[in-house]
Amino acid sequence: MSKITLQSAKTALDTLRNTNPTFTIPTGTKNKGIVGHILEDKLNIPHTSDCLDCEDGEIKAFPLKTLKNGQIKSKETVAVTMANPSSLTVPFEEHRVGKKLKNTLFVPYTRTGDSVTLMAPFIFNDSNPKYKQLERDYNQIVESYKENGRLQSSVGEYLQTRTKGAKNSNTRAFYLKTKFTDEELEASRKSQLL
Repeated sequence: MSKITLQSAKTALDTLRNTNPTFTIPTGTKNKGIVGHILEDKLNIPHTSDCLDCEDGEIKAFPLKTLKNGQIKSKETVAVTMANPSSLTVPFEEHRVGKKLKNTLFVPYTRTGDSVTLMAPFIFNDSNPKYKQLERDYNQIVESYKENGRLQSSVGEYLQTRTKGAKNSNTRAFYLKTKFTDEELEASRKSQLL
């Protein structure tokens, strides 16, 4: 089965958002990735361990929250991929995190109970100046690891590593900070107004 392109996925999600933007997730689910899995199902993207969801990029769904002042912001950081110290020997563009962020369809959504509503998806790619900052963040993470022998969550402006999973887990992953998704969400909103 051939994969769809990121632009085809965006077009399909735009259509879905305009016709039926709300769907229900299974009651009581603890799986934070359930919305992404449902979107993959809606787009006929198989659940695999492939580096990329689509032929030419990755899809990342992330939840939003509404602040008391009415502003809409990212609810949490976005997991990108696992951060295995032994893989930190390759350049950013060759690492899974660089490949995934080179061309990414971000799908923001709101959730009330078991009801999920899709917001306008947007594409981030390596032509965006922030991609170079993500590369600098990756390089800082690598250098910090070489110096300290451990991955530290405080390193990186937009990209960080931190624990993934249970409270005392030693497993680490790369995450996009909410600062990144908030700024890109705002840029996407502004571009839609033009």
